[in-house]
Amino acid sequence: MKSSLAIAFDLDGTLAPRGQGVPYPVVQKLRSLLEKGAFLAFISGSSLEDSLFPRLKSSFFPHIPPSFLSRLLLFGDGGAAVAQVQYRQGFHLTLPEKSQGYLAKYSLEEQELKNLPALEEKLNEFLLSYPEEASQPFVEQKKKCYWLFPLEVHSQEGIAKARQAQQILEKEGLSTHLNLWGGYLEVKGKLLSKHLQALRPLNLSKPRFGIRRYHSYYTQLLLKPLRSLKLRQALLEKLPKWLEELSFPPLDLIPAGRTAIDILRQGCSKYTAFQHFLHFFSLPFAFYVGDEFLKGNDAPLLRHPKARLISVSPTQ
Repeated sequence: MKSSLAIAFDLDGTLAPRGQGVPYPVVQKLRSLLEKGAFLAFISGSSLEDSLFPRLKSSFFPHIPPSFLSRLLLFGDGGAAVAQVQYRQGFHLTLPEKSQGYLAKYSLEEQELKNLPALEEKLNEFLLSYPEEASQPFVEQKKKCYWLFPLEVHSQEGIAKARQAQQILEKEGLSTHLNLWGGYLEVKGKLLSKHLQALRPLNLSKPRFGIRRYHSYYTQLLLKPLRSLKLRQALLEKLPKWLEELSFPPLDLIPAGRTAIDILRQGCSKYTAFQHFLHFFSLPFAFYVGDEFLKGNDAPLLRHPKARLISVSPTQ
């Protein structure tokens, strides 16, 4: 008899720290659920191919039997991209036949994105009113290091600037590690104001539009990093008008994490990902565990009649 236990999880801030793999104690709990016959889904706003899958591949999949993989689904790119995982001399993403229609329905056509350069121009003009908030990262002090966060690392130009920042700091005797998944630069050593001043010309946190792709489909536009809620709210108010003026198709704008806006085909969100999870495994209902139900990308699940919600946020 098929198990009725089904749980979908957000990743960052729920199962794992930002930009990191799943901690082993959590892996053990997830494995115990699978051993009981549960169906699981991971639904993330981050890139399926470049963030969600690599993080699970390094921290989670090596600790579960390959036979369990048939009861797992992965959703990334804000919910627009879907995959299962197969083991063939290593772990690999695969697009199930049952999910091809879902991916095609919510993907974007290349022709629909032709005015993206003009949209970028409008953004750059707008950011002139936010010179500090739109260029310089925060310094977050951790127990044994500092984080420069958020960084623009979803473009090759942004990654090159982050690498240049590493070189500048390492010449000053500091140790650095660039976390592309989490969008931050970890710095060990005595970080001084002169070091931060040397990084200012790089504009490490300048927001930029990006496009995510999966299986030759354009799945998602995104805008990040947005280091303040004030800046993000201002852009959420401006973007609908810009998109209409430039003849983009109907799109939804969804605040994601602390620093991003996901831009998806109208109707696509974690809600539709959760609905496909139910359909894929013929489930009557499922639990969803997340941390951003008030204003983040978990919020659409509040409307789902078959979602039993669990928040891990201490403030929600």
